[in-house]
Amino acid sequence: CVYINRKVSIKQQPFCCFPEHIYIKARSDDTECTVTGISESSLQIFHTIGAAATTFTGNKTVVRGAGTAQSQAHGGAIANYGTITAISANFTSNDVHDISATNFERLGGAIYNAGNIGTVSGRFTSNAAGAGSAIYNAAGAAIDSINSTFTGNIGYAFNSGSVWNEGTITTLLGTFTNNIGDVYGGAIGNGGTITNLGTTSSKVNFNGNYIVAQDNSTGGGAIYNTGTITNLYANFSGNYISRTNAGGAATARGGAIYNTSTIGTVSGTFTNNYVSASSTGGAATAQGGAIYNASGATINSITNATFTNNRTESNSSTDAYAHGGAIYNAGTIASIANTTFSNNSSTADGNTHPWAGAIYNTGTITSISKSTFSGNSADAAGAIYNSGTINLYDSNFTNNASTNTTANNAPVTNTGTLRIYASTANVSFTNNTMNGSLTDIKNTATLWLQTAGRAMTFAGAIVDDITTPTGATTVAGTGTVNEGLAYILSNQLDKAAGVIKGTDALSAYERAIVAARRGNSSAAQSEIKAASSDTNLANRAATDVEFAKVQ
Repeated sequence: CVYINRKVSIKQQPFCCFPEHIYIKARSDDTECTVTGISESSLQIFHTIGAAATTFTGNKTVVRGAGTAQSQAHGGAIANYGTITAISANFTSNDVHDISATNFERLGGAIYNAGNIGTVSGRFTSNAAGAGSAIYNAAGAAIDSINSTFTGNIGYAFNSGSVWNEGTITTLLGTFTNNIGDVYGGAIGNGGTITNLGTTSSKVNFNGNYIVAQDNSTGGGAIYNTGTITNLYANFSGNYISRTNAGGAATARGGAIYNTSTIGTVSGTFTNNYVSASSTGGAATAQGGAIYNASGATINSITNATFTNNRTESNSSTDAYAHGGAIYNAGTIASIANTTFSNNSSTADGNTHPWAGAIYNTGTITSISKSTFSGNSADAAGAIYNSGTINLYDSNFTNNASTNTTANNAPVTNTGTLRIYASTANVSFTNNTMNGSLTDIKNTATLWLQTAGRAMTFAGAIVDDITTPTGATTVAGTGTVNEGLAYILSNQLDKAAGVIKGTDALSAYERAIVAARRGNSSAAQSEIKAASSDTNLANRAATDVEFAKVQ
């Protein structure tokens, strides 16, 4: 091990002068430790460490702790407390581990950074540590850029992650394949700041990363975030968590992403990610086949994304919970836009509670816009289950299925506040089913339906209440059943005419729509006049396309 404790500049040194394990640290009276120079041997250090042919293999840092002492092992191959401009090398089977340590840090299987590193490139394969099995970036440390391939790195303590960041990483690119975590973060754990995890032109690929849980609760098959990720452009395929507990409860969350803090933009593909929980001695809970967004956490936007064949699955002899085949949200998602959810599912065996094939929401989703839900399935709420707040704009639902006739069972099920708007595009519900029967929505709380010159069509039933406020242009929850509007929206005009009996302005407005759709101009005009006692409805009628042929 080379220990450098002062400012140095070494150039063109032969390989024989340096062993493979490098430890760089500033002395207490030094303001910095800057490494520069050397560009030729198969072990190149300072300014640039490594080259295309450089390989760090089988290096090991060992903790020998006893009693209650805090023991530390940092950097199986490189530990940096100074400044390195660039590292370009391959790292294979490097390791930090403990011997008889009670309290221990095992950080950075290949690289531990507590200083500053410019760029990191190369391949990281089969390295191991308690946290950051390939790279650990400590609090206060910084790495400008990582562009590497990470394969089969293993984390074997509570916080795992092939890359674990508590400091700052400006840009992180590359491919993460078959990396293994113990409890949190199969590929990446972040408690600091990552500005760009991928870019629009160079997405990061996460393939087959997973958690083999040794704890009751586990999360983040690919990414576990407790810090800030500003931009996340990535493709996630086959990442997963499998949690089995024979003696108690088992919880698994976020097959691809587990977020407890802040993520800015998310864009990319999520395919075949899943969480699985199984217990023979307690409840089994599987939540968020692709994304789990925790209470108090925020995702600013999910845009131009696809969620395909993601799933949650649970098995328990007591209670088996499987929620949100694609997304489980207990926090805030500001926007989901131009996104497709297809063939996602939630399933459970035993005493089962499988809800929401696509999205399970107990928090707030401020906007879902111009998105498509097709072929999603669950026992209950085949597409969406909402007990929080969702505003849904200009989106379509096709062939989603709820396979059980129990409570909370329509393809879209609402026990919170759900607002559906046809504002700039038509909204359609087509061939959605509940136990084989055409059914679109089950509502037991507040459901708003609003059109603004666009069509909103329902092929199936809306079960339970659609309720109306006083004279408003929306439909909201005040306790009055409005079957008439439900029939109008599904174009069942005879049934609508049969139930709209009120003398209020809104009832008159609904009867005007029925008359206009039947081509009865005089009846439509009469009802519009009656509805005009409400100024809002009078203004709306003047521009409503429903009356374009009768005004």
